[in-house]
Amino acid sequence: TAVHGKQASGEPRMITAHQVAGPLAKRVAGKVWRLSLAVGGCREVQAALEEATSDREREVLAAELKGHIVEAISSPHANFVIQRCVELLPAEALQFIIDEIGRAGFVWAAKHKYGCRIMQRLIDRCPAEQVQKAVDRILKVFAEVGRHAYGTHVLQLLLRSGPISRRKQVWALVEENLEALVSHPRGGCGLLAAALEHGE
Repeated sequence: TAVHGKQASGEPRMITAHQVAGPLAKRVAGKVWRLSLAVGGCREVQAALEEATSDREREVLAAELKGHIVEAISSPHANFVIQRCVELLPAEALQFIIDEIGRAGFVWAAKHKYGCRIMQRLIDRCPAEQVQKAVDRILKVFAEVGRHAYGTHVLQLLLRSGPISRRKQVWALVEENLEALVSHPRGGCGLLAAALEHGE
């Protein structure tokens, strides 16, 4: 198996499966996706990611998830593997996750029981410009996401972290949508409470 990446110079490089050196990584290599779908297997994959000997080794393992991100979000087990990838891989290596979620819909992911956790980790972990498209799509339907039981958590994160300009943008949207938010206690009121705590 080979994964294309880029060196600091911008030149493409090849990451190959034979570079997997860690004992746990060797055990899961070639079957990462299948293992991720089971409760015991997903824990094994997460452990392999944690104990990998290098970022390149983590990329090799994560590459086996390409094409499966949307399905993983809906899985009660595989979603934890995606979250661990976001926490452990270099931000630039996470682009394929962002791209696959984008094709399914960032708003869909933000409102999903497991997807909201992955969106929060991506927003928290990646440079603002890398997730700007995702944030823009979510803020475009601010009231819809803000009133949602899961979507509200993504907006609450945007209120308390990231660039000041982005936090101010979210705060302004809270003010514009006060009436709509107040009418939805599960999502909207939690967002209002976060706004009061982290607002200007």
